Amino acid sequence: LGSLLDDEHWHSVLIELGNTHVHFTLDRHSQHFQADGECDYLDLDYKISFGGIPGHGKSVAFPQKDFHGCFENLYYNGVDIIDLSKKHTPQILVTGNVSFSCSHPQIVPVTFLSSRSYLALPGTIGEDKVSVAFQFRTWNRAGLLLTTQFPHGPEALILVLNDGKLRLSLSQPGHPARDITAGAGLSDGQWHSVSLSLEENHLSVMVDGEAASV
Repeated sequence: LGSLLDDEHWHSVLIELGNTHVHFTLDRHSQHFQADGECDYLDLDYKISFGGIPGHGKSVAFPQKDFHGCFENLYYNGVDIIDLSKKHTPQILVTGNVSFSCSHPQIVPVTFLSSRSYLALPGTIGEDKVSVAFQFRTWNRAGLLLTTQFPHGPEALILVLNDGKLRLSLSQPGHPARDITAGAGLSDGQWHSVSLSLEENHLSVMVDGEAASV
């Protein structure tokens, strides 16, 4: 589940296990599946770890690095784990460089003051996917937000604000243009978050947490 989760925004995760039925929710998007075998209860082998796994005596090899970021509202079976950690409860083991705060990166906005203003970035050779995330606000009902042309052909990806809605278009020679429309009332002067991705033939855009794809 999820896409572009490294966007410096908070994301909500809920995992529920009942017998062999697993319910996994990320930012209000859910999936259900059934675990293999028979399971009347969750055997944690005496511990559960958040943010990483102890290096000594690992029973399972994980190729990923430990998590680097912030947790909040961390509950296990209704128990506030962060609160117990801050109180140095003996049952909670805190290892490594852990701080009970979360520093926010300094955000510096950019303002386009005329119809001729824009930012241009160099392309990346060899990349077969595109992912972009940003926030914007405006009172104008129309405007070009993003455009890119791929290095190995005339394909183009264009994101525009049209009548207060976002329209993401992918044009490819010999194929009909693919369009996605998302959001409404986006020219209200408030901040709106946008993330889009193109990988192989899958095109998706998310506006203020609402996703659309084609």
